[in-house]
Amino acid sequence: MVDILSGVRIEELFSADADRMMASRVAELVRQTLQTADPQITGFLDPAQQEVLRQVLHCTPDVRYVMSGGYRGAERKRAIIMPSYFINEYLDFRIGAVEIIPQSDGEPLSQEDYLRAVLSLGLDRDRFGDIVALDDRGQVFVDAEVQEFVEKALTRVGRYRAAARSIDPDRVDVVPEQVHEIERTVASLRLDSVAAAGYATSRTRMAEQIRARQVKLNWDEVEKPDLQVSCGDVISMRGRGRVVLEEVIGETKKGRFRIRLKKLV
Repeated sequence: MVDILSGVRIEELFSADADRMMASRVAELVRQTLQTADPQITGFLDPAQQEVLRQVLHCTPDVRYVMSGGYRGAERKRAIIMPSYFINEYLDFRIGAVEIIPQSDGEPLSQEDYLRAVLSLGLDRDRFGDIVALDDRGQVFVDAEVQEFVEKALTRVGRYRAAARSIDPDRVDVVPEQVHEIERTVASLRLDSVAAAGYATSRTRMAEQIRARQVKLNWDEVEKPDLQVSCGDVISMRGRGRVVLEEVIGETKKGRFRIRLKKLV
């Protein structure tokens, strides 16, 4: 498929099938907004899908986009693609929220528990965004079009009965990310070395976790510990937060790299 304006082929930009499918969907939304002059909205996108969207729209100068996941710092976000002259203040991301209260006798449930509960309703993953798991309830950002359906249809979370109700997205109890600045020296800018510094573990242990596909680089699963990391790259591990290589400060007399990392948990 040829990209909208530049003539660049999507097959040349992306090698993975999932990325090509995402790029084709974005290209179709661009066609629609150029033909109708109306903004087009995506479903909730994960960070890897957001990066595909950015690359495709970089090739289309007559359109622009904005993103929102319902709160500052959201991981899963919806994008609105619009003509470059469109005014932002009239945009509606159509994001709702549902609160789920399980009868769990005080046992706290996880994000995965609430994720499985919503998926069990037969909804596509792009219909809902971030999930907040609190001690006694869960809160989910959803596409406003399915908010009422989720409210009525969701009656269980795992083995527990549950009640769901719509709430204002501003009432979701989002826990702000904690940011830690870390300075370390590393032998190289290999993924295992940088990640080990960020997660305070040994390089050997980190290499094992990378080979086991427990680590993502820029939201893509990887399995090669010797991949090179550049400034701005994001390393992530489920349940352990994200590490961003902020800066390579310089080299020591022994040839090691002094780096500055930002850890978000």
